[in-house]
Amino acid sequence: MSIRSALYKHLSTHAEITPIFGTRIYPQFAPHSAILPRLTYRGVDQEPTRSFAGHAGLTNRTYRLTAWDDDDLGADAGAEVLRDVLDNFSGTLGSAPDSITVQRIYVRGAPDELIAPDDASDVPKFGVSLIVDIWAAEAAPTG
Repeated sequence: MSIRSALYKHLSTHAEITPIFGTRIYPQFAPHSAILPRLTYRGVDQEPTRSFAGHAGLTNRTYRLTAWDDDDLGADAGAEVLRDVLDNFSGTLGSAPDSITVQRIYVRGAPDELIAPDDASDVPKFGVSLIVDIWAAEAAPTG
């Protein structure tokens, strides 16, 4: 099971997250017309842990999660719920068959974002991002 699919499953089914974002959770980017509030997530780095003996069986997968809303207060509120749910989490992420066991999740801050309106009929979209490090077991390469 991939960390990405387990993360999506966790975000899309968590009792504190779904009242805010519902099904408006998108990998990479959201369609321009997607309803607010919404959540985007994307992988930004992966660093397997190694020792002099080789692969240690642990990886750190880093994601950038961004809570979007039509004002900065709404985006802040969405990001705070994400931080509360994910920071210092350990255990099963997601649910079968899309689940993995994580050692720990750490949440760091990231710059705020803004999508400026295209024209007078559009509204700005405010985003608050979190950098999320997910530490999980990983099978050693066989090659």
